[in-house]
Amino acid sequence: MAQEHAATLEQLIDEDDVTAETERRLADIAVGTTAWAKRLNLGGAVDATEVGISLKLLNVILRRPAGRLPLTRIGSAKNHIGYHLVAHLALHTYLRRNNRPVPGFLMFDQPTQAFFPEKPRDAATIQDADWTTVTAYFQLLNDVVQLNKGALQIIVCDHANLAETWYQDAVIGNWRPDSDGKRNALIPPDWLE
Repeated sequence: MAQEHAATLEQLIDEDDVTAETERRLADIAVGTTAWAKRLNLGGAVDATEVGISLKLLNVILRRPAGRLPLTRIGSAKNHIGYHLVAHLALHTYLRRNNRPVPGFLMFDQPTQAFFPEKPRDAATIQDADWTTVTAYFQLLNDVVQLNKGALQIIVCDHANLAETWYQDAVIGNWRPDSDGKRNALIPPDWLE
């Protein structure tokens, strides 16, 4: 009986159908990835016909008229971080829209690290950072949260501290020393005692 049931299930699952369905879903995700990569003006995105996720490489790839370009061949930390950012946003937006059983939150640790020195105390005081790009990254994060209508929460730990109202409204905790020198932290200091 169990063998008959297994044989019936195997007939229902055609390997070609699984591959085709996977490709279709990745193409759906690539719509967002491509649009957001172009919006952030990431390297190579302007010429790309599609920015997608390769299951074979387990990484982001650009499809161009000249051929595929894997993320490993696109220089700069800005591009590597940017492409991973848009891939995660597109993937999780797809999962939310299709009611998939995946937690509705993302956490990014220092997505702007390519723009600041290794240990800034307050990135707002750094003059040579690419503030236009940093603002564009956070504006995209904000827009994707709005697009998902409360179904996706994005948590970001970063040194950036933008003055824009929409950004400040989203800040839950600012773990820099306050004006009195009191240390604020993700883990309160008295927990360590």
